[in-house]
Amino acid sequence: MQPQLKKKITYEDIVKIIKAQELGYGWEDLILKIMKKDNIGINIFEKLSTLGKNILPAPVNCFNAFKYFDLQDLQVVILGEAPYEDTFPDGTAVADGLAYSYKRKKYFCGNYVPPELKIILQEVEDDIYNGFSPTKNIDTDLKEWAKQGVLLLNTTLTVQPDDLVSHIDVWYDFTKELLTELSDGITGKIFVFWGTGLQQYKKYVCSTYHYIMESPHPSAELISTSSKPVGFLGSKVFSKINTIIEGNNGYHYKIKW
Repeated sequence: MQPQLKKKITYEDIVKIIKAQELGYGWEDLILKIMKKDNIGINIFEKLSTLGKNILPAPVNCFNAFKYFDLQDLQVVILGEAPYEDTFPDGTAVADGLAYSYKRKKYFCGNYVPPELKIILQEVEDDIYNGFSPTKNIDTDLKEWAKQGVLLLNTTLTVQPDDLVSHIDVWYDFTKELLTELSDGITGKIFVFWGTGLQQYKKYVCSTYHYIMESPHPSAELISTSSKPVGFLGSKVFSKINTIIEGNNGYHYKIKW
């Protein structure tokens, strides 16, 4: 018996995959435009197919960052490097498709918060709530940020378990083109880059027409041996974002962090 040949991925397959995601209005057309350019989509899914089925987050969730708001409502882009590469004891992904977001499963992990996210929420607590809102009361599932026009974008949308850098090359062209398209669109958006690992993407955003905010990565606080914050804590990035939004669009458009 002759072995069956593997079906070649086509652009029509990519269209079906993206349409099945039920993205916010405007995102589907933009993502398909990027996927079609230079066969970016075909290259992505062919590479993923060679890496096996054990990919995080689940395919149904890897485009979650684009599901909670319409493209025209985009206010802020916060970049992350890669999804969480670990899983819960039941085998499901910790990553939920939103950069830094973590949907607790108390049955398994109680009140555990990923260390980087804990630092982020501590800065929210200190910056926005003057230290009076306990971190445990700030939701670790960041979809409420996304619903307000915050694109929580990992520069690589998928990852292999326990291998944080495994898919960087797979998604680089997609992320490059996405940032370029967003930069070429409506002006006055806020792009947030935390840490040196994201500097290679900054060149795709025009600082003349958009706001670029930079600070050390949250993980820098975790590895520092100093008792003083090393740059992310105390950066007041969240209040600075709201100051820009309020100045441009009014008080009612500020993000409720």
